[in-house]
Amino acid sequence: MPPPGYFDTVVVGSGFGGSVISYRLASAKENVAVLERGQAYKPGDFTRTVHEVSDSFWDPSNKLYGRFNVWFFKKLGALVCSGLGGGSLIYANVLIRKPKEWFAAEENWPITYDDLAKHYDAVEAILKPEEYPSGEHYDVPKVKAFRAAAQALADRDTTLKLDKHLKLGIAFAPDKPLGSPIASVNMHGVERRSCTLCGDCVVGCNVGAKSTLDFNYLSLAKAAGASIYTSCEVREFRPIPGGKIEVSYVLHDPTDQTTSEVYTLQCKRLVLSAGTFGSTYLMMKNAKNFAAQPALGTRFSSNGDQLAFAINCTEPVNAMRGPTITTALRGSDPLDPNSTSTTRGFYLEDAGFPHELSWLIAGFSLGGWLTRGVRFARQMFRKMWFSDPDSDFGEELHELLGDAKLSRHFMPLLAMGRDYADGTFSLTPKLDPENPEARTFLALDWNGTRSAEYFDRVTSVSRDLTEELGGKFIRHIPTALFSREITVHPLGGCPMGTDPTTSVVDSYGKSHVHDGLFVVDGSILPASVGPNPSLTIAAVANRAADNMLGIA
Repeated sequence: MPPPGYFDTVVVGSGFGGSVISYRLASAKENVAVLERGQAYKPGDFTRTVHEVSDSFWDPSNKLYGRFNVWFFKKLGALVCSGLGGGSLIYANVLIRKPKEWFAAEENWPITYDDLAKHYDAVEAILKPEEYPSGEHYDVPKVKAFRAAAQALADRDTTLKLDKHLKLGIAFAPDKPLGSPIASVNMHGVERRSCTLCGDCVVGCNVGAKSTLDFNYLSLAKAAGASIYTSCEVREFRPIPGGKIEVSYVLHDPTDQTTSEVYTLQCKRLVLSAGTFGSTYLMMKNAKNFAAQPALGTRFSSNGDQLAFAINCTEPVNAMRGPTITTALRGSDPLDPNSTSTTRGFYLEDAGFPHELSWLIAGFSLGGWLTRGVRFARQMFRKMWFSDPDSDFGEELHELLGDAKLSRHFMPLLAMGRDYADGTFSLTPKLDPENPEARTFLALDWNGTRSAEYFDRVTSVSRDLTEELGGKFIRHIPTALFSREITVHPLGGCPMGTDPTTSVVDSYGKSHVHDGLFVVDGSILPASVGPNPSLTIAAVANRAADNMLGIA
C-alpha cells in the first residue's frame, strides 16, 4: 500500500544518512516516512546461485529490482546498493573515523573533526563496531599473510603504518562457537548469528552477523514510530504553497512488473539521502523548481578508490575465508604530524571475496582448463572404448578440476584515500522544456588526472605488498579492459559549505535555496574522507539531526 498523503518529514533513502536522520527525528516524535526504492532483505534472502544473481541488479526501466546498482561513466565505474539499509547491505563493514588532520581547509570542509567527535561517539554507540578477534578460529591465512606483508613494508618505509585495529560492523563471539545466536530485537523478527567467517560480506550476510542498518537504526526508527516503505522510488519534488514540498514517487511491484504507479505526498521537510548518484541526480533533475544552484553537480570524489589483485602468492591466502576487510596499511599524508610524505594519504586494505567467485577465478586459468580437459577426454575415451578395468573415477575428476591454485593464492587489494574532488556531474541529454517527459541520464566528467600522483603512490605500494606476498601484481580488470577506475565510495555532487556559489547545502545539509529541503548523505561531503566513509557519513547525519531538532 502507498503511504498516506502528509508527513512532517520524508526521508528518501535508508543508507548511512537517511537511517540516522529517520531514527533521530522519529525519536523526537516527528511524523517521519522513509521512502526506499529497493526491497527489504533479511538473513537468508541474499542470492547465491547464478540464476538468482542474474536478477539481483537494479534497473527498473528493464524490470530489474535487485540490490546491485552498477554505474558506468566515461572514465569511472561504480557499484552502489538499492535496498532497505542502503550501502550497509553490501559494504565491507569498516567503521573508522576520518583522521583529524585530514579535514583540510583547502578542501572547503565547513566542519572539523571536533565538530564531529561527539557524533562519532553517538553513532558508534548504536552501530557497536568491533575489532577483528584473535584466537584459533580467527587466525585465517588471509589475515596472517596481509599483516605480515604490510608490517614488512612498514618496517622499511616510515610513511607506512600497519593498523590491525580496524573497527568492523560485525557481531563476533570470540568466546563461543562460530555462528552462535546473538541477542537482537530487529524489524525482521529473525534470529541473528555471530560471524561464521564465510566471506560473503559484500554480497549480503545470510547469517545476520553483519550490523546492517536494518538491524539497528532502522529497527529503532520503526520502533519509535517512523513509517518505512520499500519499493518507493522518488522521481520529482517541488515547493507548494504553505511552505510544503510535494513529492512524486513510483511504487514498484516486483511481483507485478507490468506497471509502476505514480503517487504523491506532501511534507514540510524533505531529506534526500539517496546516495551520491541518487541525490545528485534528483537535485539536478528537479533544479528547475528552485532557485539557481551554481555548485550543484560539483566536487565529485571517488574517495581515492583503487582495486588491484595479488595473484599466485607464494602461500595459499584463501581470501574467501574471513570478513572482507580486517586490516589496513596506512600511508601517511603531508597533513599528518611529523610526516615525511609528499603525496596524499591512503588506506590499503586486505579484501576477500565470496566463495562463489572462486569458481570464476579458477576459470581465468584458461590454459590449465584446456590442458586438463584434453587429458580428461583421452581418459574418458579409453574407459569407454577400450574397456579400462579401473572403475574408480575419482582421480580423473580430481585432475579435471585441478588444484584451484589461482583462487587459493589470490588476494584482492582495496585502496582508498585523499584524491582530489574535481569531478563534475551533468544531465544528458539536458532537460528539454519542450519535452519535460524525456528521460535524462546522469553523466560524470572525471578522469583522475589531477590525482595521478596519489594513484601512482597507491599502485606502487600495492605492487610492493604483492611482492612481499610472493605474488604477481595486476591492476583491476575494468581498468585494463575499459580504461576506467572503479569506486564503491562515490562522494560529492551536492557539496556542503558556507558560500551558496560554491556549495549546495550548509554544514547541516540544509539547502541554500529552500528552507524545507535537505540533503544528508555522501553527496554533501566536499572532498574525500580518506578511509572508508560510512562512519563519517553517519556522524554528519547525526549532527544534521541535532540541528533539525534545535539541539546545540
